[in-house]
Amino acid sequence: MSNEVNGKSEDTVTETDFTRAIGDHGRTWQRMALQVTGNVADADEAVQLALIAAWRKRSSFRGDAALASWIGRMVLNQAYNQLRRNRREGHRQLEFVRRSALHGELDAPDRVEQLLEAIGELDGDIREAAAAMVANRLDTAATAEKLGWPLRKLYDRWARAKRALRQMLETRP
Repeated sequence: MSNEVNGKSEDTVTETDFTRAIGDHGRTWQRMALQVTGNVADADEAVQLALIAAWRKRSSFRGDAALASWIGRMVLNQAYNQLRRNRREGHRQLEFVRRSALHGELDAPDRVEQLLEAIGELDGDIREAAAAMVANRLDTAATAEKLGWPLRKLYDRWARAKRALRQMLETRP
């Protein structure tokens, strides 16, 4: 069976073939990833990772389907991977809030109130990051998108906020 892409054997699949596929189907892949992840930043990352993987694995492309379909499947797989990563990250951050704010007492409304008061006492970007993270149920990608911040900035401000909150809450009764 001949492995062909646009009438060429896999040995001659070129950068031009990939570039053409990206130009013809990139927006479709972006929409597919967005449907899975729910936000633009994660969708972009899924598409980028899928394209890198497709390029690296191009010799394994058998030509049983169109190149665009093969890459599209990789995009979906990466989008689902991104969704799983975000869920794990959200659970880790939620656990931090539970441990630090509630000191193991998950049904202590006064501790939650102390956490909210402490967030209000933070300065500038750190307060904004903490409040947004709590409001967005600790979803970093959604929070960064709503704030219009790069993920790195949010991670930095959220780390600072967690340190400050931990210190503030440890000194309160």
